[in-house]
Amino acid sequence: MSLACTAAGPSLGPVRDVKITETGSYPGRPPTDCRWFTFSTDQIRSLLQRSLIITGMEKHSSYFDGTCFVRGTATFDGRPAKWEFDEGGTGTVALWEEAEFTFADPKQRVDGR
Repeated sequence: MSLACTAAGPSLGPVRDVKITETGSYPGRPPTDCRWFTFSTDQIRSLLQRSLIITGMEKHSSYFDGTCFVRGTATFDGRPAKWEFDEGGTGTVALWEEAEFTFADPKQRVDGR
């Protein structure tokens, strides 16, 4: 995967073949609480393309924890991957047998940067 860079930092780069495979809530929250957390594949593609790769420290200091999630698959730079995104604005992309990246939607950053 060749990472792209923006003025704000490294991004996931172009994404193709986005599929949503699951939506729901993390343990401890009734699944019915997350019925509102729905996306189209175009919305997820746009989110993944504008997201930035972040550190664990950034995730915990600059974004809220989410209890609802959406999961799926996509292709990044020709490599198949699984992704997960939560309502707090962060997620992970796992490239099969390669690496896992934590990413965030900069629109949901809460520390004002």
